[in-house]
Amino acid sequence: MDKKTFYIENLGCAKNQVDAEVMANKLVKDGYVCINGAENAVETADMIIVNTCAFIESARKEAIDVFFTLNDAKKEGAKIIITGCLGERYKDELTKSLEEADEIRGVPKVPSTTRGDVLFSPKGTAYLKISEGCNHRCAFCAIPIIRGGLSSIDKDEILTEAKRLIKSGVKEINLIGQDLASYGFDKGDFNGLQSLLKELIKIDGDFKIRCLYIHPDFFKDELIDIIKNSDGKIIPYFDIPIQHASESILKAMGRVHNKSDYKKMVEKIRNTFEDSYVRTTFLIGFKGETEETLLELRDFIKDVKFDAASFFEYSREEGTKGYKMVSKKELDALKPLLKKYKKELEDLQDLISSERLERFKGTTQNIMIEEKIEGSNMYFAHAPFQCPDVDGTIVVTNKSGKDLEIGSIYKSVITGVNNLDLEARIE
Repeated sequence: MDKKTFYIENLGCAKNQVDAEVMANKLVKDGYVCINGAENAVETADMIIVNTCAFIESARKEAIDVFFTLNDAKKEGAKIIITGCLGERYKDELTKSLEEADEIRGVPKVPSTTRGDVLFSPKGTAYLKISEGCNHRCAFCAIPIIRGGLSSIDKDEILTEAKRLIKSGVKEINLIGQDLASYGFDKGDFNGLQSLLKELIKIDGDFKIRCLYIHPDFFKDELIDIIKNSDGKIIPYFDIPIQHASESILKAMGRVHNKSDYKKMVEKIRNTFEDSYVRTTFLIGFKGETEETLLELRDFIKDVKFDAASFFEYSREEGTKGYKMVSKKELDALKPLLKKYKKELEDLQDLISSERLERFKGTTQNIMIEEKIEGSNMYFAHAPFQCPDVDGTIVVTNKSGKDLEIGSIYKSVITGVNNLDLEARIE
């Protein structure tokens, strides 16, 4: 008898991707075959899983739209299941209103490091979740409502999974959690991340670690020291969601520090690492937002010159502190202003990001090959300072005459900057 097949459409963040990998490996153990990346996957799969995001309104709309698109395309008799944050937060409502779904589930209840051979990252890279949930209760954020409070995964379990990934050929491990800086806090260990990193860099093997999602108010200078003394194993990549520059808005959000503190933090990083890469996130439209505060944010971005930044418009989420702080009427009135400044801020950041990339021109970088460009001697790749699927890419011209191995590392000279991407050459 032929084995049954399944296909997972994963939406949302990297934390969701790890959950999708957990589900995929469980199904494989149960005898299913994973269809991944094939154009006709939906039409041939016996089971389709839509692993959803529900962080903001636009993500929920996308999840429902994708569900109906896949439901229309699935083969006759195939099951379609909703999992993830949307299912976790709105299971009862969806069960009643979405009759087309064969099942509604939430997030996996097994440890996020329980995986096997199925990974959805580019070959050579992997995400490793070290915690679930969050205790910060930022006024705008629904994650604790969906995912619960902070739950740090046991250090030994993380180390075991890291060793398995490295042994399997993974050369880049991206540590993820809602806030890496809080790892261990729920167990009374307020130096948990630093302790974990010290253990990870002791593992034998040729690999690097990238830390994603570090709350700026809980950023410790010791982290800089550990990265500096890691003998290159930890990439000086800093993903720090600052959210805004206005002190009144930061306070309303529940943030402790201010723009001056955040600027000093970035300066210390850059004074320590010449090749550091600092990415951040900004949320516009929260309580107290005006044209003046948006201009203050613009000036802050011009001053600090982040390597990369993402911009989001505030979405009112039931159950959060911010839901009653900003009315729908107030937010609707702000929409034209937010639309205007979101575009202006994004264009400004694109210019800054492109200028910041210029410093890499002429340098030699150890880049990871992701994909060959069909019909050419060129490849897509990324450097250590670029997080796959998050930052820009590198288009590499291969002059060596030999095929390059996907997921492998090659020395390459950066030859040019093309907006947010780079050009490189391998001799």
